[in-house]
Amino acid sequence: MDNLTKAQMWLTSIETIFRYMKCPEDQKVQCAVFFLENRGTAWWETAERMLGSDVSKIT
Repeated sequence: MDNLTKAQMWLTSIETIFRYMKCPEDQKVQCAVFFLENRGTAWWETAERMLGSDVSKIT
């Protein structure tokens, strides 16, 4: 399975979780970060360092 397909499947899974848990829009970024693994976590940590408090605006 290629990386694009994996990413799309992950996103679909996260969106399903958001719907099921009725996750508010303003909390979706924080919730999605919880589900990141490996390189995703490393990417997020880099984004946080670069953007500071602006990371909450990432959608």
